Amino acid sequence: MKINRQVVYLVSSIILILLALASAFLGGWIPAQYTYGFIGLTFLFCALSQWELYRDNGKRSHQISAVVWLALALLNLFIFLRDIGLFA
Repeated sequence: MKINRQVVYLVSSIILILLALASAFLGGWIPAQYTYGFIGLTFLFCALSQWELYRDNGKRSHQISAVVWLALALLNLFIFLRDIGLFA
């Protein structure tokens, strides 16, 4: 049985959103500075999903959407790396 990549990206995004909410509201369980990391990974999965749609359909709007999601993912991941002390 072949698993559709779109389903994998959707399930992964839902799990990451739940982890981001948990880290935002349950700071003792997951450190709050990980929130941006989880959100960045969620945006990365959204970008991958849009890129798959672009590869399947060839619509330029999916390509533009993938680039926007990727930019948001990189921004959030940079903030996450700054929060954990990688960048001074």
